[in-house]
Amino acid sequence: MSPRTKEQLDIIRLNKTHQICEAALRLFASKGYQNTSVREIALAAGVSKGLIYNYFESKEAILSTLINTVFDTMWNRFGFSEMKQISDKDYIDFINLSIDIVLEDADHFRLWFAVLTQSQVMSIVMDDIWEKARPIMKLMHEYYERKGYENPMAQMRYASAVVDGIQMHIMLDPDNFPVEDVRKILINQLTT
Repeated sequence: MSPRTKEQLDIIRLNKTHQICEAALRLFASKGYQNTSVREIALAAGVSKGLIYNYFESKEAILSTLINTVFDTMWNRFGFSEMKQISDKDYIDFINLSIDIVLEDADHFRLWFAVLTQSQVMSIVMDDIWEKARPIMKLMHEYYERKGYENPMAQMRYASAVVDGIQMHIMLDPDNFPVEDVRKILINQLTT
């Protein structure tokens, strides 16, 4: 058997990292972050504990990778990194993406919610979350400022809370929640 190429090794590394992260996500959601060991993650991922430490320095590093992956996926999908200003169309696209991303995989987001609402997890990842969210929050604040809102920060936080609530309802009651009706109401309220 010939030696593997760098590309083959990169693919193997990416697949193993994904396998480990998905196993960790499921365990963190079901058992809790504090109650999950690296050994249990290894067993659930079908890899050795030693292999996990080849990819991650700690359980906290796995959690950090999970959080960063979700934010990076959303940021890249929407194109936040290139934005200098949010237009009405951009805001509508953001609302739609925020709803669609949960509709595409409500089960996966349910796991995320179960992990993110754990107090131990929040204390570990809050700095990372704020660092990632700060640029979009600034753009949204400026959007509401340009719209002439008296308190653009409160409006931005209100809009974020409403989107979070919609996402939660989609996760909790995907068959009965009137997504499209709520989407229309939200877009109308937040962009006028």
